[in-house]
Amino acid sequence: MDTTVYAFSDGSAIGNPGPGGYGVVLRYGENVKEFS
Repeated sequence: MDTTVYAFSDGSAIGNPGPGGYGVVLRYGENVKEFS
């Protein structure tokens, strides 16, 4: 059984400093969770 948790993330901002956002996808076996 694979017990590895895969995490994919990305983010961006307009300006520095400035408004921005991010997102994360976590995958563990057949389970997937998305956060933004």
